Amino acid sequence: MRSSEAEKQKESEDDDTVTSPAHENLPVSERELKHLWRTYAEKIKAEGRSVDYILMNQEIRLLPDMTIDLPIANPMQADTLEKFKPELMGLLRGQLQNSLLQIKTTLIEDNKKRMVYTPKEKFNYLAEKHPLLRELQQKLGLDTDY
Repeated sequence: MRSSEAEKQKESEDDDTVTSPAHENLPVSERELKHLWRTYAEKIKAEGRSVDYILMNQEIRLLPDMTIDLPIANPMQADTLEKFKPELMGLLRGQLQNSLLQIKTTLIEDNKKRMVYTPKEKFNYLAEKHPLLRELQQKLGLDTDY
């Protein structure tokens, strides 16, 4: 029974190191955060970590709950972030003196149009631009599939 008490005490000590009292967390301005973010990005660029640099070169936002919103283009970038996230978070939390900082990734949708290949896709694309084509197709009884 003593061992379980010791384990509970060790767990509570571990919890104390993860969360610190709120009075130690200083306010963070978005300007300070972005400056430190860019400084870290330049450091990893100088180290030749170009894939990491591309990710760090995204425009970030600081949300009111001390969450850093990082837009990513694809899920692979989230995997890349996980590799250096502990180092980055340690730097940000230490320099900004705020242990509440977190990073949240947001997958941004690619606004590129899909390439059209088939005759039906080509017709639909043109019909979006010129709605009278659909009317002409119906009047002439044309079919895009052949």
